[in-house]
Amino acid sequence: MFRGIRSWIAAVALLAVLGSARADTYYVIVFGADSRPLRPKFSHSWATFVRVPGDCPQGPPADTRALEWFTISWMPCKIELTPNRLLPERGTNLDLPASFDVAVEHCEQVSAFGPYQIDEWLYCKAMQHLRELESGTVRYKTVDVGYMPLKVSNCIHALTSFDRSHARVRIGRTNFGEVASYFVAETYRRHIICPSQIHYWVAGVLGLGRYPIKWRTIDDGRPHPRTEN
Repeated sequence: MFRGIRSWIAAVALLAVLGSARADTYYVIVFGADSRPLRPKFSHSWATFVRVPGDCPQGPPADTRALEWFTISWMPCKIELTPNRLLPERGTNLDLPASFDVAVEHCEQVSAFGPYQIDEWLYCKAMQHLRELESGTVRYKTVDVGYMPLKVSNCIHALTSFDRSHARVRIGRTNFGEVASYFVAETYRRHIICPSQIHYWVAGVLGLGRYPIKWRTIDDGRPHPRTEN
């Protein structure tokens, strides 16, 4: 009898511990950059994924040093895009500051969608794909039509190829940069906790206030950079 009571008490204690455990929260910002006038050679799409230990969807944690983040920003090793190149080439993944450095150097305008709170699935899949990119098993090609996106991809498909239902976003020949990033963010919609809620504090923690960014939402619809200032 006493053994049964002890087991019951242990089970209740375990449930109490599990119930008090706070799940991590996850966020994403999708960036898009292009030149004026628009040229595919001077465009880029990338995304930063953030993990906050504990359940903290409404604001930053007390210790922001606990945040973890990574960026998928797939570029050719030489950084310069060559849309007419026939064969794939070695790629490299840039971090967040390097991605902005390239955009600024090329005088590109940067838009950002989010920051959105996302589910764990999207964060983990993106991290897994980051490891694939950094392992050297994936090649880069600006125009990657006809190739398996998990083997050869441009910056856009590097953000979607880990999701089979959206492995190759159909963006057309004229949709790149900001427009392509909108379509990437749209593919994330089913993983976004609340698409109407923007968590700007995440951008603040990442230090994005130092960059000239046009903040957008997927609910605003497709950007039209040819007619926007």
